[in-house]
Amino acid sequence: MFDDSYTGVRNDMDIIVPVFVNGKPTTALRDTGNLSMLIVDEKLVPKMSVRHDESVWCSGVFDGSGAHRLPTVVIQIRSPHFALLI
Repeated sequence: MFDDSYTGVRNDMDIIVPVFVNGKPTTALRDTGNLSMLIVDEKLVPKMSVRHDESVWCSGVFDGSGAHRLPTVVIQIRSPHFALLI
């Protein structure tokens, strides 16, 4: 039986959304539970912008008990799927 009130993931279009990172079109996985930083492909940021001296520890559901130290970078990200908050 199908429940019309179900608001979870129905198909890939619910979690894979178009985005622009620094003006470059790509796709992203929507994670409404992420209140932290984003992880982006290094091809989307200029190498000279990467801050190796300002790194952060990241771990995900598939990392087990391990964590990865990643450099930081400031990016511009936008999507037609993001709400505009003023």
